[in-house]
Amino acid sequence: MILLKFSSVLKWMSNAPLVNLEILKKYFLRLPLLELLFQAIHTFILPAADVAIHREVAASIKMKSFLPKFLILSLLLLPIGCGTFSGTKEQERPSQSSLSLYESRLLDTIEKERELDAMAASNEYSTQEVQRLFLSVAQDYNAIIANNPDKIEAHLLYGKLLSRYGDLEGARTAFIAAATIDPTAAVIHQQLGNYYAEVGDPSRALAYYMNAVDFEPEEALYHFGLGDLIYAYRDQLVEEAGLDVNLLEEKMLAAFLKATEIDPGNSVYQFRYGETFYDQKDPDWEQALAHWLSLPDKISLSAVQLAAIKLHAARCLMGMKEFDEAIEMARSVTLPGLIQTRISLIDQIREAKKNAQP
Repeated sequence: MILLKFSSVLKWMSNAPLVNLEILKKYFLRLPLLELLFQAIHTFILPAADVAIHREVAASIKMKSFLPKFLILSLLLLPIGCGTFSGTKEQERPSQSSLSLYESRLLDTIEKERELDAMAASNEYSTQEVQRLFLSVAQDYNAIIANNPDKIEAHLLYGKLLSRYGDLEGARTAFIAAATIDPTAAVIHQQLGNYYAEVGDPSRALAYYMNAVDFEPEEALYHFGLGDLIYAYRDQLVEEAGLDVNLLEEKMLAAFLKATEIDPGNSVYQFRYGETFYDQKDPDWEQALAHWLSLPDKISLSAVQLAAIKLHAARCLMGMKEFDEAIEMARSVTLPGLIQTRISLIDQIREAKKNAQP
């Protein structure tokens, strides 16, 4: 399963206390107006309803049948760095007197949604109990949206709820409704990219993810998602969309690199960028080695991560045909949990050395 369901806002919503709604607005609405670009060999011709999504009006958002996807929920709660809200200090909920009716109801629904997520992640509740609370949260969102159809936050949060619990078509409808309010919001394009990836249309998913990074180029999460999307669907994009594999590999490498540049302290981004070299047909092993050896100076690492970096460095040295140095580097790993990996890698290095001899 590819990690396409990352969302810094959802991560923050699941783990942080309630904050003033203005924080949500600043996140969702601080996006510059840029021309929609798609930089590739071929231009994907999307249906008019998707390219000019402001033309597609969702007259109403109706609850559809759903099957809770607890694996997706668990994926969402992985401790991945969340960008915009990482490091945000806990804030108390504003007093009721300072909130509008819309804000108060939305915050109440967010709080209930957090209870739903906790219930869904627990083994103490039945599927029926989770479904009942889900329906209650969905009804609350529907009521809020009915009374405030021009509020983008409600549409976005409702769409994310539906997406997490398996109603993909309902989620898409909610995101399209949000796009009628602000078609330049990067998070909408990210979520629509997730939708099309899940329904098996990577070409359209790629177009939306590239829109997302165009609209908000300093959000590491979107670049990371773009790289992951290309990695997962590279062959399909080549076969079905006619894209050049070398171009896709360059775009994938650049996307992961950009994520590390925006959020250099994120170990997930740093490791994934280093591993991307292994996905290239003709890797730049010297560049890969330099990246791995630089990590101890960039981020805080555990003993396991430090040992893993040595094995990665050994693999890069093997690619550079520095076989003896590669074996020496691999042998320096003594952590019990990585011994078998070390042995296997040394065998690969010796085999490569043997095959390289004239």
